[in-house]
Amino acid sequence: MLAPYDVALLELGYRFLRQVLFGEKTIELKTEVVEKRAEERKEIWDPRHQAEMVC
Repeated sequence: MLAPYDVALLELGYRFLRQVLFGEKTIELKTEVVEKRAEERKEIWDPRHQAEMVC
């Protein structure tokens, strides 16, 4: 028998797969988290973007 948290994890996994494989918006993004991540990764993304533009 599955515990309630096992069922919750299975449901999250199912929603995640639907979002990744089929482009469905089943999991909402948190705007502040996206902005924070972009800010943290900016120094990595900018040189990578510049390198792609040279090729």
